Amino acid sequence: MIRVMYHSKYLNKVEIKNYESTDNFLKECHNIQCNIMWIDIDYCSNSKEDDFKDIINKFFDYSNSSIARELPARHSSVEKYSDFYSIDMLILKDSNLKKHMHWLKKHFIINKNIIISLGSEHSKIFEEIWKNLSTHPTALKGNTDGILYLILDYICDEYFAALEDLESMVEEIEVALIDGNTNELQDKILKLRKEILKFKRVVSSLRTVTYSLISYDYDVIDEENTNYIKTVHDNTFKIYEALESELDTLATDLNLYNSKMSNKMNETMEFLTVITTIMAPLTLIAGIYGMNFKFMPEIESKFAYPITLVVMLILVILQVRYFKKKNWL
Repeated sequence: MIRVMYHSKYLNKVEIKNYESTDNFLKECHNIQCNIMWIDIDYCSNSKEDDFKDIINKFFDYSNSSIARELPARHSSVEKYSDFYSIDMLILKDSNLKKHMHWLKKHFIINKNIIISLGSEHSKIFEEIWKNLSTHPTALKGNTDGILYLILDYICDEYFAALEDLESMVEEIEVALIDGNTNELQDKILKLRKEILKFKRVVSSLRTVTYSLISYDYDVIDEENTNYIKTVHDNTFKIYEALESELDTLATDLNLYNSKMSNKMNETMEFLTVITTIMAPLTLIAGIYGMNFKFMPEIESKFAYPITLVVMLILVILQVRYFKKKNWL
């Protein structure tokens, strides 16, 4: 599906149009009167390159380079061409990380008047960006670098929201450790650690892109928006450092969990050892009198059985008192 957002010169408002095919768009795009246009293309994994390459070649000269080959090849990069530049980056599909974290690859091609975004998967974050820009009164009146900044800034804001979800999940693990609810806690810690490592990779992609945009001379981006993008870049460092802190916290929690499990195992082994020690003399007495020897004088006595039980009981009492004195029971 192809959708287009632009600020109509005649109606003086943001217009959005959807097209089912490349041919339909190419036939009607000549009738669109605007200074800035954002073209968003969603394509399936089995789509042919020609399904969207004609649109790209209409506005940009890639010198016959394969966009379809570039998309899966890079996670984050910014490349400058003669009069435009392209961006490859990873973004989250959803800022709500309490269920599961997924990311997707997004490709942008930008000059002063046109911005094209390509992706093969639906992203809730990207949909929110599209929705917010469609209601933004001035977003499509300047240059495309302003739209780019708004996109990067919104993505960064959503990452802060995702970071709050991660922090709350780490806090839940710490509360469970304190309360002693350790069922499946190790799996939760390891799973959350894996999610944070994924998130770091996505944030690193955004950080790489913003660093490239502020470090090199791109004619499309003016000085004001470069300063704005610097702010986004600084925020990516804050998110990255917060994720490092959460990883350290999880490592501490995992050590605490292992320590608790070790102490619990030691207590169990100590209890079993005490029971075994108590039973050892009783087992010895029972073993002696269980031997089938012909001449055992005690067996002939009518008090032999109760005396043996009394002796066993006294041994148990003495051992229990001793173990309690040593705080082993």
